[in-house]
Amino acid sequence: MVPQANIWCIKRYLDLNYELRTGLSAEVVQKASEEFYSLIPHANHGKTKFPLLDNPNIIDSKASILNTLADIEIANRSIGDMILQTDLSRQDVISRYYEKLNCEITVLDHYSETFKLIEQYAQTNQRVSEDFKLDIIDIFEINRIEEAERFNRKLGNIQLLWHGSRTVNFVGILSQGLHIPEKPRDLWFGKGVYFADTVCLSASYCDEEDSMLLLCEVALGNIDRKSNLDFELIQPDETKDSVKGK
Repeated sequence: MVPQANIWCIKRYLDLNYELRTGLSAEVVQKASEEFYSLIPHANHGKTKFPLLDNPNIIDSKASILNTLADIEIANRSIGDMILQTDLSRQDVISRYYEKLNCEITVLDHYSETFKLIEQYAQTNQRVSEDFKLDIIDIFEINRIEEAERFNRKLGNIQLLWHGSRTVNFVGILSQGLHIPEKPRDLWFGKGVYFADTVCLSASYCDEEDSMLLLCEVALGNIDRKSNLDFELIQPDETKDSVKGK
């Protein structure tokens, strides 16, 4: 397992490399690339050398790998201690895993009003498409410890919005909450936590046929509405609390 310190260190480097790449000399790019591959081992499949980190596409691909490594590291830390405890029963192991998530998970009854409302919301909220059909298997109510107290309802304009992510990310999401991904580019409005008001858009960020989606209360506050994409956006207008693409 790659040490977490290495992962976050290189993620910061990749972000800096993206910002400064146009002014970097070939020698600096070469050295930085060698340092990256020494810290994050790669299989070369018979190639004599690894590609230089000298263009946005390859930097993007490496940043995605590092995001995945960081999420795997979170999961590994959560369960690592229990792997060595061979005297634990299966029920004990499941209970320990649950405790490590640091949140309360409640399975909703399929006949409950809440389940029916969410199911109806998902069905009426999706765009009509021959390529997309959502079937709900189960719904879980999540209560993360102390998150309710931190939620800033004073911002107002609270909406129920969807968030999709790969399955490997959910241990980190449940145990630590949503965090800003360290992907340098191709985020429509710069770095941030992204939500959607259409379920099919969020589902496109999942990686398996049977996947997990979050339906979150989001305090949008005063929205900065954008007609065009802005990949370099750092933060909304100072009078705004969130950004929304039209």
